[in-house]
Amino acid sequence: MHPDTSFSSSPAALRTSQRQALDFLLERHSPWPLTEPAPSAEELDLVFQAALRAPDHGQLRPWRFVLIRGDARVALGNVFANAARLRDPSDDGERFRAKAMAAPVLIAICARVQSPHKVPESEQVLAVGAAAMNMLNALHLLGYGGF
Repeated sequence: MHPDTSFSSSPAALRTSQRQALDFLLERHSPWPLTEPAPSAEELDLVFQAALRAPDHGQLRPWRFVLIRGDARVALGNVFANAARLRDPSDDGERFRAKAMAAPVLIAICARVQSPHKVPESEQVLAVGAAAMNMLNALHLLGYGGF
């Protein structure tokens, strides 16, 4: 860690501020379901910027994000329900349909793994996981829930 030389507060004030930020981060949890309001476009941009700061050995950017909101959640719920019925014809799929509606905005996170590559597949998948965690932390710091 390197100190920010442009920060004009005392070292004690900086430590207090850092501790407050860490304490707030330690309050993060995954509430269910999520309710309105959803993050604004500007806030979502910050969330995606945080995701792009995840460790990325080889600079492969193996993450892909798909923003799903509005009526697209209904369509996704239909896909979930149909998939459940295909797996088990006695399942009506409604609990899976409800998952698509459990938040005002969904972000599908996918891994685009390059293989063969000098960066092991496991590291590429871990980079995607780190991006997802950065997103969850950013949402929390902005005052939103995430799971």
